[in-house]
Amino acid sequence: MSQRRPFPAAYFLIGLLVVATEVHAAPADVVAIRQARAAMNKAFDAHDVMGIAAFMTETVTIAGPVWRLAGPQQVADAHRAFWADRPDVTWHYAATDVRVFDAWHWLSERGTWVQKWSAADGPTELRGTYQAFWKKTGGMWRLDAHLFVTTSCTGGAFCRRTPGVR
Repeated sequence: MSQRRPFPAAYFLIGLLVVATEVHAAPADVVAIRQARAAMNKAFDAHDVMGIAAFMTETVTIAGPVWRLAGPQQVADAHRAFWADRPDVTWHYAATDVRVFDAWHWLSERGTWVQKWSAADGPTELRGTYQAFWKKTGGMWRLDAHLFVTTSCTGGAFCRRTPGVR
């Protein structure tokens, strides 16, 4: 006796329904993350630690090629030192993908970033990618973990060295 196998498209539709119910980005969530990023970009440019921290959890961690920061105090201290070295620095993040797991109030954000500043030997520009993990607490999305990676550097002497390597 032969058994009928479901049509392959049925598997696709079942998979699509499972994914659609678990991971999606509601328009309001996408807008909220884009607004949070815009506010954080503006606060960074204004050297406003509190404006940035307003969007972070108490357990935030930030990692990059030369940074490993844990908690709001380390993040604030690192930003202040960064701004002291590069007074005109700008650092802008732009989300390219936002996905929400509603059941657990988690959000994944991916995107690109660009950082620019003036140096004695001319302008310097870094670009890269990032991945961020947000948690919804108290009705607001808050950044809990952030990893950024530099993928290009143009400009002066800064680009000719390898940061963090001695």
